[in-house]
Amino acid sequence: MVKWSQVFGIIIFHFCSSVLQAQSVPYKFTHVNVNQGLSHNQVNYILKDRKGFLWVGTTSGLNRFDGYTIKVFRKDPNDSTSIHSNGVSKLFETPDGKICVVGSSQISLYDPAKENFSSNLSSLYSRYKIPPGVIRDIVH
Repeated sequence: MVKWSQVFGIIIFHFCSSVLQAQSVPYKFTHVNVNQGLSHNQVNYILKDRKGFLWVGTTSGLNRFDGYTIKVFRKDPNDSTSIHSNGVSKLFETPDGKICVVGSSQISLYDPAKENFSSNLSSLYSRYKIPPGVIRDIVH
């Protein structure tokens, strides 16, 4: 005995499967190097933050790529709010959206709201109840 609901279901399935197709979204790849504004071609670390910025740590500065332009952050001896070191070995994002930049001897904390760096991590330690010491990574 044939159940018309099953036959109808099979017909609808075959009709929909021939009409529906998976959409292929092509990925856009961009090659970025010093010719496009990167501070150095030796990339040590890459981080994509929660806002979609691509952070690139090099031996000659920190780079923020928004998909179109690169902003380079370098140490300025005359500016206490600049990055502590040009040599960036690691990057990680804090739970509140700040970027920790691990340099050769110290960590700089980038505040995107102020667009500046701080080497004083006491507020970070107290906010997350971290005992004073050397931070090597934050995982959440």
